[in-house]
Amino acid sequence: MTNPFSTNSQMSKLLVLCCFILLPSIPVLSQVSEPVEESPVLKIREPITLDGKLEEPIWQKAPEAKSLLYLQSDRTDSSQVETSIKILYDASNLYVGFNCFDSDPSLIRGEMTIKDPDLRTDDSVYVLLESMSDNRHYYLFGTNIRGALLDAKISKDGSVIDPKWDGRWTSEAALTSKGWTVEVSIDLKDLKYEEDVDKNLGISLSRVVPRLDSLLWSGPLDPIFNIDEPQLIKKIDLIARRRAFGFNAYVLPGFQTDEGTGFKGAGIDATYSPHKNLSSSVTLNPDFATVEPIDEQFNLTMFELYLQDKRPFFFKATKPFDSNFNLFYPRRIGDIYGGFKFQGKTAKLEFSGITSQTKKESGIPTANFSYLKMNAQLIKSFSVSLTASNKLLENQNTGAAAVSANWNLTRKIKLAGQFFLSYGDFSEDNLASLIKLHLDLPSFYLHLNLKRIENHFWENANQVGYILDDDRQEIELFLNKSFPFDHLGMENIEYDSYYDIYWNTEDTLRSWQIDQSLTLHFKNFWKLTVLHTRDYKFNTLFPEGIVEPGEGIDIEDWNDFQSSLGSLPYFDPVYVFNLLNPTVGRKYQLYIGSKEYNNYLTKVTSGFYKGKGNNFSLSIGMGKFFAQNYEYYEAYKDFIISNNFYLGIRANWIKYRYNILPAYQSTRIYILEGTYDIDQKRTLRIFFQHNSAAQKFNLFLNYQWEILPFGGMLHLIYQRGLAGFGEVGLDNQAIYTKFIYSF
Repeated sequence: MTNPFSTNSQMSKLLVLCCFILLPSIPVLSQVSEPVEESPVLKIREPITLDGKLEEPIWQKAPEAKSLLYLQSDRTDSSQVETSIKILYDASNLYVGFNCFDSDPSLIRGEMTIKDPDLRTDDSVYVLLESMSDNRHYYLFGTNIRGALLDAKISKDGSVIDPKWDGRWTSEAALTSKGWTVEVSIDLKDLKYEEDVDKNLGISLSRVVPRLDSLLWSGPLDPIFNIDEPQLIKKIDLIARRRAFGFNAYVLPGFQTDEGTGFKGAGIDATYSPHKNLSSSVTLNPDFATVEPIDEQFNLTMFELYLQDKRPFFFKATKPFDSNFNLFYPRRIGDIYGGFKFQGKTAKLEFSGITSQTKKESGIPTANFSYLKMNAQLIKSFSVSLTASNKLLENQNTGAAAVSANWNLTRKIKLAGQFFLSYGDFSEDNLASLIKLHLDLPSFYLHLNLKRIENHFWENANQVGYILDDDRQEIELFLNKSFPFDHLGMENIEYDSYYDIYWNTEDTLRSWQIDQSLTLHFKNFWKLTVLHTRDYKFNTLFPEGIVEPGEGIDIEDWNDFQSSLGSLPYFDPVYVFNLLNPTVGRKYQLYIGSKEYNNYLTKVTSGFYKGKGNNFSLSIGMGKFFAQNYEYYEAYKDFIISNNFYLGIRANWIKYRYNILPAYQSTRIYILEGTYDIDQKRTLRIFFQHNSAAQKFNLFLNYQWEILPFGGMLHLIYQRGLAGFGEVGLDNQAIYTKFIYSF
């Protein structure tokens, strides 16, 4: 197969020139910058009293939110009715205030008083909120002058309306001399809002005036909203709670197997946030000993798995790291003496950074890990960014830096490019580049990525970041198309496909992959997906001239061959070598590897997804993973045992025809996690997992108790099985008593 990146086609040079010479000149075409639009909401410290009158002074301080109002296109005379809207929120509730002016208040109509009525024949107001946990649904809240409450859960296309859904909310209304007013209070817990995390909430508001709006309704939401209108949903920012200064100190006495009982450590976190757009924090000797274990999972690739770091300093880090080339990967960092991180933004500039110093342990010297990213919005449709990561170990710097450009050609077409330079032990063949062209339509998207990674980029950049592989010239294509299908109880059909092919920098084909999936979305929230994937892999470690497939070889000769390869550029050289070149037998081994592999997987997944506590999925698959056929099973179910107790259970099983260690081993993984809110001051967190291949049992219990008001928290923590991800299980245990005080 011809490589379009080859020197004959000059494609790679042309792409780099287009992205990094042509694109930066685009801002010259327009020097006009558009002002940043502030979110029309106001955060308050204390709850308001709902009386429907909008007379509390805080309502006057709130910005006007009329831009969020949906305008009925068929209204006969909008000048007769004007609507003023204010929005407040606190740690628990979202408050929406409607001031509904009317040229003739005597004509205001209010008849309905029952629960979940059809309010469209009454003067009424509505709030439509986008679910934060499920991108396929809205929540609808409506009320009238008499306080009737209507709520429902609605699919994104409006085809499924569930009036049986009940949210936690209330409203109060009042007549005035100029019309009527109403205050709506919605419990933010239903929207999965956390006060310590910034949230971007989709919202739309509506007012129905039956004497002016059309009575020839075309659907159950007409004339309240037109779900198909592209600009129906606007975004508002719910900003996390901030104090200018904050301090969290902890002490940690406890017991651990082989270490005994004693004082395990103490530390402090300090935060400084002088403005909602600027924050920073410092940590000294953070507690990583009591962090919940990382979920075990299968690795059905020849590359390192990406694992989400659960340590608070990194988990609640700055802006998300780059998703294409992760130049900063916190899992590279062990225990640290301390760290510093910051993030901020202005009208045109966003910046974030993090640095930490690791502890000296077991002969490994201390090292500094740092990451910095700056993004400048030069004009509304064009931005550039600079990214850098670095590891400083014994006066030697290793890492990578990148320059990126993003250009929104239209609202639906985006073009982006990135250029990377790595540095460290290798000063040649240490570059990488990426070009992205994305087309996003309401029911279709196409994403094209072109990559070139030279064959020593991985060795440098992976010291700090997460890079799958190098020595590749790659073309990736993602396609997605959804079709409405209102038959057999279905809502729509979704087709996904993924195409990937790459060569090495000497134009040898290394891999291709094709994924095809079809998903049926049912109106009862059930989903059925069929996936088939095929891929080809070239064995770069094939023992050419040493042994052929099916031949036997003496174990000493085989070990000599493996040693002759020297240091291999893989995350786990022993695993990858045995994955590509498996042998069976003891002293006299039979080679069952291949020079080329054709892998496949066919998997069927079925389940329903109705929000937290009401999800279920079951997957069954079979395939071939390099030299072995296997079967795959996965099941997940979560439960809301009571209003205060949530539990999730996941089971995975991969079964090979026969085991060939270390790469091919039948494995069962079980994970159970739950949270029990005993009361407002006490919570119990439960996490258990078992990995049969590693003979690992992890049990983690964290009992949290707010023993002092305004910041005194006691944690009682029990852990059994302290081995890390992928490590062989250890039957050790630890008990900690951790006290944290925030001030």
